[in-house]
Amino acid sequence: MTNTAAAGSSPIDIIVIGFEGNQFNGAIAPEIARLHDTQTVRLVDMVFVRKDADGAVTSMTGSDFEDGTSSPFPEVTLLQPGALGIDDVAEVGDDLAPESSALIIAFENTWAGAFISAVRDSQGEVLRFTRVPSDLAQTTLDQSAGSADTH
Repeated sequence: MTNTAAAGSSPIDIIVIGFEGNQFNGAIAPEIARLHDTQTVRLVDMVFVRKDADGAVTSMTGSDFEDGTSSPFPEVTLLQPGALGIDDVAEVGDDLAPESSALIIAFENTWAGAFISAVRDSQGEVLRFTRVPSDLAQTTLDQSAGSADTH
């Protein structure tokens, strides 16, 4: 991410969601809007990246999303359009297969702000943070449930 100066005191995550065959249909837009509307997250920036059959990469930037005319995200306000820069687009574009696309979303985890304040107020500090991907978490929980049934 090119510039994170506009972010608050909550952690920022960047997620890249891929779509084979350029099958982005906008079905995730209502959930992103809900997370935005409930202030669970603040959307820092979004970029849609597409690679055509010839390998040419194009992108639709955060300011394009905000105009609402051609966007599946007409109701969101971005904290810092342009925070995801040309380098981010190039990196994701390099990884895309021809005829595929990706949505890059940078979001501030505003839900974590009060927790971070409580940690600071208690004179604590986060020593380690690990995010377990959802598919691995589900597999682990399923295996744990199976083990609990045998004891």
